[in-house]
Amino acid sequence: MKATSTTLYFKDTKSDKQYNASLEKFGRLFVVNFAYGKRGGNLKEGTKTHTPVAYDQAKIIYDKLVKSKTDK
Repeated sequence: MKATSTTLYFKDTKSDKQYNASLEKFGRLFVVNFAYGKRGGNLKEGTKTHTPVAYDQAKIIYDKLVKSKTDK
């Protein structure tokens, strides 16, 4: 049960984007956060877990989030 993060990049002729996903410890529980936007610019931030959840549940949310971004 450890915190982890992933940074993904997407570049084509019209865009250069960055997507960050992180699984972070919050007390005894965990949260899944993300940030996205133009690479090198200000990133928009958000969370997939509005309240901290158990590690197993957070890991499922985190893995699903990363998979959805790598499938595109």
